[in-house]
Amino acid sequence: MAPRFASGFWGIPTATIDWCEDNYSVTTYIAEFWNTISNFIFIIPSVAALYFAFIDHMDDRYKWCNGSVLTVGLGSWCFHMTLLYSMQLFDELPMIYGSAFLIYSQKYREARNIFIVATVTYAFGFFLWEIDQNFCGGLKLWRSEVLGPFAPIFELHAWWHLLAGTGTYLSVLYSAYLRSLVLGNKPEIKYWKKVWPYIRITNGKALT
Repeated sequence: MAPRFASGFWGIPTATIDWCEDNYSVTTYIAEFWNTISNFIFIIPSVAALYFAFIDHMDDRYKWCNGSVLTVGLGSWCFHMTLLYSMQLFDELPMIYGSAFLIYSQKYREARNIFIVATVTYAFGFFLWEIDQNFCGGLKLWRSEVLGPFAPIFELHAWWHLLAGTGTYLSVLYSAYLRSLVLGNKPEIKYWKKVWPYIRITNGKALT
């Protein structure tokens, strides 16, 4: 799909990376529409997780982990919306700091299978990211001439956001779950709409 707008609201891109999605193809206010809105998977679950972390007095490390994921989502949203270098830094630097928090927190490995699910989800997202990067020309041609209205389904960088966000969220969630067990608490995994997991501390004992 060719860009519908000659130029965008945010001006000429200054970022060092311009992804495979056509710029300003949906609206003049968002450079990469699908790569932008797919960041909801980082933002909404992290806000909910932060809320429960505070009301259940969970360990501060998990407040920082979820806060880092939220910051990554906001940074990635701003980066793909503007394609400005300053917003690229807002996207990339929180990834580094957030990974450091998660590595520090992942000490116990009893829920190995769950962690594997999170890792596989993230890895598959990275696989799609690589396809998007290395076969961009072919993907653009395919989306434009073959897929028509279904073209957004094959915005693979947007799928990377969805899968990486899910994998990261699950890693933080189960790390918090394992630590709460080690500390003698009684964590409970609940599911929003029977699909999306989140953690509650049911005995009222704080994670410290």
